[in-house]
Amino acid sequence: MSSSRLVPAVTRRQERRMANRPDWVPLIVLTLIAALLAGGYFVYPRFFALIHRTDCIATGRTDCG
Repeated sequence: MSSSRLVPAVTRRQERRMANRPDWVPLIVLTLIAALLAGGYFVYPRFFALIHRTDCIATGRTDCG
C-alpha cells in the first residue's frame, strides 16, 4: 500500500467560487412551469371548442358552430 495523499475533488478556492455563484436551476424550472401553465391557459379554450364541435358532429347534427 502506498502512502499517497488523497486529493480533494474540489479545492477550497473552487468551493468559495462556487458558493458565490447563483443557482439558476430553480429559476429556470419555475419559468418553464409558468410557461406551461400560461400556454395551457391560452390553448385550453381552443381544444375545448374543438372537442365540443367534434362531439356535435358525431351526434349527427349539422348546425355545429
